[in-house]
Amino acid sequence: MKVPAQPSAPLAELKDNEVAPPVPVPEVIVQERQTGKDDPIAYTLKDTLYGDFAVLNSANGWWLDSAKVRNLLQAYKIDCTDEEACAYAGISLDQLRYFRELHEDFPRVKAGCKQYPMLAARKRIVEAIPHSSSMATWYAERKKKDEFSTRSEIAGPNGADILSETAKLDQLIKDVRTATTKPATADEPSPAPTGPTGAPAAGAPTAAGAGETGPTGATAPASAEPAADAGLPTGAEASAA
Repeated sequence: MKVPAQPSAPLAELKDNEVAPPVPVPEVIVQERQTGKDDPIAYTLKDTLYGDFAVLNSANGWWLDSAKVRNLLQAYKIDCTDEEACAYAGISLDQLRYFRELHEDFPRVKAGCKQYPMLAARKRIVEAIPHSSSMATWYAERKKKDEFSTRSEIAGPNGADILSETAKLDQLIKDVRTATTKPATADEPSPAPTGPTGAPAAGAPTAAGAGETGPTGATAPASAEPAADAGLPTGAEASAA
């Protein structure tokens, strides 16, 4: 049996000057971190190196013990690594990572603590300058090298080692010579090796027909060919004539 379709309810028509009701907007639920505490901040650390550092509240976080957080930051002040700082504070690396994820301001605090060793060293040096001429000279030589330094520094581009730059140049020259040198063929003999002044090296073969050099380097006369080969009478024939 076919059931007839039910007619839809007609839309209510708006009267003159009547405003349609607003469309309801679904409520956005923000998932907040539940700590069981009313105040989201457990305590705030203050230091001239990093300013204020608010430590979040927690139900059972290790950082609720403020002494551990202070020891962690104190370790960074003496330039410790993460592993060393965790050992000094009595926590693990995983605990440090979780603490860093929750506290977005922690990298700034850590960087401020890391500045302390250099600041302390600089302060100590500057305070000693009025009482030590050697310290004053040492400081001036390093801060104003062009004016006070007593040694010359030779370096390549961007402070590179000059020896390494020379080695690179020598290798480049060798590569260019290798690329431009024409290899000797079977019909064309390779050039004879030369000495330091460009003269043929000792024992090097000379060209055909060329005379040998004498003790002073002058070219010795080539040996004469037999008279018979030149078409001239020999000594016996000359006597018979």
